[in-house]
Order: sequence, then C-alpha cells, then structure tokens
Amino acid sequence: MAGSVDGDDFFSDDGLDGLAPDALDEIENNAIRYTQYQATQALTLPQSSDYGDDLDDEDLDDAVVFNGAQIDPTNRLTQFQSSVAIQQARQFQAQRPSRSETAQPLSDRSKRQSQNKSLYKNPVSASRTATAGHSTQPNSGLSNQSYQNVASPADADAEILRKKLEVLQQEKEQLMQELLARTGEISIVRSKQERQVKEHERELTALRKLNAENLTKNQKAIEAAKEAEKTRTTELEFAKRDLFEESEKVRSLIRQKEKVAQGIEVSTPKKDKTSAFRDGFDDEEIRSPSKFNERKSNQSSPRKLGAKRKRKGQESPAPPLDLATGETTTNQLGHTDSLVPGDTLVDRLGKPDDSLDFLKTILDHKIDRSHLKTIEELTKFAFPSNPQESLTSLILGKLPTLSTSPPSTDFPIELCELIISLWSRCLAEKYYKPIFLLLDLLSFALELRTVAIAPFILDALLPTAQETAVLIALPRFRQESYSKYEADIDLHACLVTIHLAALGCICNKEYTTRFWRQMRLDFVLMTLSQHQPVEDFDMMLQLLAMSVLKDSIGPISAEPDSQPDQMKYILDRIGYLLGNNPVASEGKPKCDAKTLAKLRSQILTTLISFSYSPIGSAALAAHPHAIGRIVKALSGSMDALYSYPSYHVTLSQIITKSIRLLYFLYKRHPEIDMQQKLSVVHGGSQKYLIALARLNYTAGEHGVLEYGIGEDTSQQAHELLENALTPEEGEAVHDAFVDA
Repeated sequence: MAGSVDGDDFFSDDGLDGLAPDALDEIENNAIRYTQYQATQALTLPQSSDYGDDLDDEDLDDAVVFNGAQIDPTNRLTQFQSSVAIQQARQFQAQRPSRSETAQPLSDRSKRQSQNKSLYKNPVSASRTATAGHSTQPNSGLSNQSYQNVASPADADAEILRKKLEVLQQEKEQLMQELLARTGEISIVRSKQERQVKEHERELTALRKLNAENLTKNQKAIEAAKEAEKTRTTELEFAKRDLFEESEKVRSLIRQKEKVAQGIEVSTPKKDKTSAFRDGFDDEEIRSPSKFNERKSNQSSPRKLGAKRKRKGQESPAPPLDLATGETTTNQLGHTDSLVPGDTLVDRLGKPDDSLDFLKTILDHKIDRSHLKTIEELTKFAFPSNPQESLTSLILGKLPTLSTSPPSTDFPIELCELIISLWSRCLAEKYYKPIFLLLDLLSFALELRTVAIAPFILDALLPTAQETAVLIALPRFRQESYSKYEADIDLHACLVTIHLAALGCICNKEYTTRFWRQMRLDFVLMTLSQHQPVEDFDMMLQLLAMSVLKDSIGPISAEPDSQPDQMKYILDRIGYLLGNNPVASEGKPKCDAKTLAKLRSQILTTLISFSYSPIGSAALAAHPHAIGRIVKALSGSMDALYSYPSYHVTLSQIITKSIRLLYFLYKRHPEIDMQQKLSVVHGGSQKYLIALARLNYTAGEHGVLEYGIGEDTSQQAHELLENALTPEEGEAVHDAFVDA
C-alpha cells in the first residue's frame, strides 16, 4: 500500500510466467462477474447528492443498514473463488526455486517477491482481492456501525425502560407504604370505634342498673314515707283525742267546783239504761220485782215506809283535789267556761324536765369496771391549794347553784362548765393526776347531748384542751421525753373531746367558724407530724375534714393574708405520709402495712373534703408536692393490690379515692402541668402512666384482684390516660396490654 501511494512500481513479471492458462481465464471471468454485480448494485441504490444530509434524525435512528455482499450468493461465490486462486498462487510460489544471484538479502527478496506475487503476478486477483477487501472491510465496518446504530437505540430504549421500571418500583413501594398506613389508620379507627361502642354499652348498662336501683330505692322510700305518714296521722289523732278528753275532764271539774261554790248540790248523774227491745211503756213505769218483796223481807225494819236514807256531802276522809284553772271565757249566762287546760299542765305534758335524769346519769358514770364511779374516784383528789376539800365536794357544793328551772338545757351546759373550770385549775396548779377523770366525765356528757352543749362551751373547752394536749404533742414533735406527763395526760382523749365539740358545731356555720377561730395552728401542725401515733394523726385528719369553709380550711387566722400560707403548711403535713412511713414514737410499735393503708385512705378522704371548696381545690392544684404524692400512693397501692393482702379492701379504697381526686382536679383545673407536678417524685411519670393503664384495662369489679374498683374509676382513669398520651403512644400502650 505504501508503494502505491508513493508511485513506485514494485511489481514483477516473474510470477505471471508460472501461472496456468486456465487460472488466468478463471480470474478474468471472476473479475467480470464481480464488475457486473457492482454495476447492478449501483443501479439499484438511490442517488443522493449529499452523504445523508436529506435524511432526518428520526430516519437515521429507525434505519437499518444491510450489507449486500453478505446477502448476495454471487458475492459469496466470488469470495470463495478468490480465496482459491490466492491459495493456488501461494502454492506455485512455494514450488519456485530461489534466486541466489540477487544482491538483496534473502529476507528483503522474500518480502518483495511476496509483494510482487500479491500485487503484480495476479493483478486481477489482487484487484479482486483489494476490491473484495474494500467491499468486505467497509461492509464489515458498515455492518458494525449498523449494529451499533441498531444497538444504540435499543440500549437507549432499554435504559428508558429500566428507568421507567425503577420509577414504577418506587411508586409501588410508596403505594404499599400508603396502603399500610391506611390499613393501620383504619384498624386504629375500628379499634377506637369498638372500644367506644363497648364503653357506650357499658355506660348504658350502668345507667340502666343505676336507674333500676334508684327506682327501687325511691319506691321503698315512698312506701316508707307513706307508712310513716299513716303512723304520724294515727298518732296525731290519738294525741288530739287524748287532749280533748283531758280538756273535757278539766272543764267538767271546773264546772263542778263553780257549782259547789255557788251552793248547788252536786249529784252523780244516773246512767241511762236503755233496753234493746222496746215494749211501748216508759221506763219509769216499770218497777223492779225486788220492790214487791221489800215489805216481806224487811217486816221488822223500824224505819217508815217510803223514807229514804240520805248521804252526807263529804264522807271521804281525803281533802278535795285542787284543780288548776285554765283560760276561761264568759258565756251568755255570765258563767265562765274553760277552753284549754292551764299552762302548767301543758308544759308538764309537752316538755318534761329531764335535768335530774341527766344529773343522775352523770353521777353514775364509771371509767371502766375496775374503777369506782367517777364522782367517788374524785374524792381521792384535792387541789394543793385546798387539800381539805376534795374535788367531789367542790362539784356537789356547786350543784345547788346550777340552774334547774325550765328550759332544762342550761343545767347540762353549766355542769360541763363546772367540770372544765376544775380541769383548768388543775393545769394552773400543775396538778395533772385528776385530769383523766375530769376529761372522761366531760366527754361522756358531750356524748349524751352533743348539739345542746358543745356550741356553748367552746370558749372554755378549746383553750384548756389544747393546752393539755400540747404537753404531750410538743415533746413528741421535738422527739423529746414526755414520760412525766404520760401517766396522767392522754393526748388521744383530748383530741376525742375536741372532735365531739366539732361535731356539735357542724350543723351551724357560725358555730363552726367560732370553733376554728379558737383552734391553734401550731397545735394542728405538731399533731400532724410523722412522729405522732397513727391514731392521733387520724383523729386530727377527721377533725380537719370538718373545717372546710368557703374562705378557709383549718384554723382561721386573724390576718386574712396569711390564710393561703397556713393551708399550704397543712397540705404539706397531711400529704407527707402518702409517700413516707410514720416514725414510731417512744415506747410504741412500728406501724404495720394494714394500719398505714387505713391512714392513707383517711388522708385521701380529708383531701377530697378539701377539694369540695374552691379555695381548697385551688390550694391542692397549686401545691408543688400534693399531686405527686397522691400518684405515689396510687402506684404503691396498685403494686400491693396484686399480692392480695388481708387489707385488700383498703387498697381498693385508696385507688378509687386517688383516681377520683386526680380526675376532679383535672376537670376543675385543666391548666395543671402534670409533668412538672410528677417530676418531684422519682419516676413519677412512669408510675402515673402504668397505674392509669392498669386501671384502664382492668377487669373491674368482675375480677378477683380488682374487686372493689368500680367501672366509673376505670372510665376516669381512661380519660386521664388519654390526656397524658399522644395517639401513637396510646396505641402502643393498648397493644402492650391487649397482646399481653
């Protein structure tokens, strides 16, 4: 190829001499056939001025190039013949002898001979070979290019399809995720709907049961009221009849007395005797059969016939009765007539004087069977300032000076004030031995007539009782020894007496206010200490439960501005034992779990009574530790409930009261930050959620361990749990408890 480009003639004629005649003819014929085939192909191809300029891009993309040499059978034959001729020429060249006379090296000569053989010796064959090579190689390149052109759109289409497939896969995954989300939402809505349907049915069942119970209760109450009305009506009729008869008796007696005073002989009227069968004759005309025999039976009688024996006006040795005159009116004849009985008789009949009965009961009082009567026991004690006169003589000496005239309520009050004065004198002279007798006697009197006595002795009772109780409460609060007072002073007895006085004042707001103005804040706080015995703490809780007023809870301060701080102190002391245990006092055993549960139940009862007042509920909601301690008590009770102890009922009460109190505070004060309130307790949020979830999914009264926890408590716990959780967290809790 380089020689042809440079124009040099490297062809040799030596190779032509050795060719067979037939070979040249055959080569020539093949060349002619090949030339005719190319002309035919040129006529069949479309003419184009440019190299594809008139074709569009779309036509090129869709075009397919075909190689005619590869398709035409003649071309295949020509290629086969050319290859045969080339093989023959090579055989011929191999049979020729080598030329040693040439000056060129053997390698160069062999190269040149080979070139001459290929180019000059058989020009037709070379031309054919070149033409074939030209046609073959370009066709081959064209075929490869056509394959590339065909493969390129296919690859592009495959890439596009691949991308579309990826997009479809992504869309499928998104649709699957959306389908799962929709399925989850549908299941959530369905579960909520089912739960709401169940809750609605449960509420309907509870309402129906409640309505049936209320209906039965109302029917019984109506029947009882009707029976009571009938009884009262009957008693009233009897009372009216008795009063009318007594009035008639008194009126008849007054008339007889007036007639006797006027000189009119009073004779007993005869009772009319009427026969059931009338015979037409008057009764006066009928004579008794005994009168016909009167003369025969008494013939020796010295008295005259027809003479009658008269009785004297007064034969009885007893003096006549003194009759009490009542209100009288003058009739038309000028005589007075009594209308109603006298005032003295009415008073005695309607208002019996029981002062003597009260005094007799007091004098018969005993502390217990091992002691004598209290009035006899007091003879053993006398004040150091007056040792010659015993306490019994002081009491009996004052009895004649007490008021016994009606109304008789003054006598019990004055007697109680006398006992309190002796008690106060014992404190003043530090003579504590007879205090337990006087205190027990006073408590007995208050039990007999609480409402009639308590409101009128507050000013004397409360200062004396608190001063006595402080002698024991203060050393206990300071954890000091109080052995010198323990034998003679009973703190619990003092609290019981104060509690009785509070019960007597509870029916009247004015009395209750006056009671709590007399109570000391320091005494209340030191009694609510964890160092006090459980029974004393419990008694003070019961006392504070009755202190709820519109503007105050507990002792009423003289300064209104300090009242909120006082309530905060009281709530802090009360709620401390909800999460902590009391400390055993000197000589007292440690508080057991059952006693502690009862104490916590009473604490919750007191807090619930506080919440009834607006100021009390606001104080509970604002207190930093109250709600957290309630939740702590709730969680501890829930844990102990499933061990089914002997005080299982008390634990159920604690749980019910805790939920009701928390629900009430949540409804009245929705602005409460529960997370902040629960943060003061270790694990408060978790304890709160676990306790509510347990109550929400509990079996209620139908379960054994949950017996005593009502359906309303579970419903309230459900609302509190929904408020504390998001919907996703609520579903997680639901799945955890339902799957478990």
